[in-house]
Amino acid sequence: MDRYLELIPSQHCDKPKFMAWLTVSMTATNDVTQALRQFTSAFDLDKAVGKQLDILGEYVGVGRVLDFQPADGSSPVLNDEIFRTLIRTRIVKNHWDGTIRQIHELWDALFPL
Repeated sequence: MDRYLELIPSQHCDKPKFMAWLTVSMTATNDVTQALRQFTSAFDLDKAVGKQLDILGEYVGVGRVLDFQPADGSSPVLNDEIFRTLIRTRIVKNHWDGTIRQIHELWDALFPL
């Protein structure tokens, strides 16, 4: 922010009210920019957890809760790791071109050996 304040011409840089107003305006803009950077990393599929994964799942069309109760009595609510894999499989399904060759490539990318 200081870099931009140094660009103010000499006829305005000695005006304290103008400089204070500009500093406040730039601080708000800077705060929004920082929040957007954090927002992007918070919704990175590899880093997202909890509620962020729920939102990503909703976006691609999958839910965290299974429609049935597993036979082994385990919870129908998927943990973050399994849910992340489910989200990835939906993304792959949405991008699959329908060929056998590509499904093998996508499967190998989803489940590497």
